[in-house]
Amino acid sequence: MDAAKHDIPLINEIDMEWKIWLEDKEEGIIGGVYCFRDEEAFKKSMAKGKAKGLLPPLIEKISTQIFDVNEELSKVNKAPI
Repeated sequence: MDAAKHDIPLINEIDMEWKIWLEDKEEGIIGGVYCFRDEEAFKKSMAKGKAKGLLPPLIEKISTQIFDVNEELSKVNKAPI
């Protein structure tokens, strides 16, 4: 996580709405839940992140999965959408 702190200002330059940081200190794993406007914004942001050098070498393994937001249920639980 200390290494990730270096890139926080750069991460804010990609076109995402927000990010929740996740960490498992015992396993040495970090991750996040990212909210993008749409899939196109996600793809552009990933390309911009790679161009800025955000992904390697900080990230050894990356996995992504894209979900649609269920706004009705998310609003019930006070999601920032």
